[in-house]
Amino acid sequence: QQSVRLEESSRESASAGLPATRDLYVDTLKADLNELSRVIDSQRMFLAGLEDKVSELTAVRDRMEDQNRQLAAENQRLLEALNQRTRRLQDLEETNAIYKIKDRQREDDFTKTEKTAQGLNVDNQQLQIEKKRLLEIN
Repeated sequence: QQSVRLEESSRESASAGLPATRDLYVDTLKADLNELSRVIDSQRMFLAGLEDKVSELTAVRDRMEDQNRQLAAENQRLLEALNQRTRRLQDLEETNAIYKIKDRQREDDFTKTEKTAQGLNVDNQQLQIEKKRLLEIN
């Protein structure tokens, strides 16, 4: 717009001479400079807003990194606890297997002892019968 005004004004003021054209040119430059200053101020405000947003996002990122570190530490602690419990469970399973084997051995021993006792009872009964027979003979 300023350039168009300058061209029109320079045609009109061709008769007025060079000083009027120069004044118009200076006025146009001042108006352009004011417009540029306004744009620069607007861009500064926009940039300041962006810097604030960057600061906010950086703070959020830092908080999230802290939370991630805390969660990673907690996960590591839980993993170690789980591994420890898994080892303890394996130990208990091994101990249980040993007890089962010992229980089977005791049951086998008991069965053998019971059979032996039954055999001794039979032997004892036969001896009693033999004793009676011998007493009757005497």
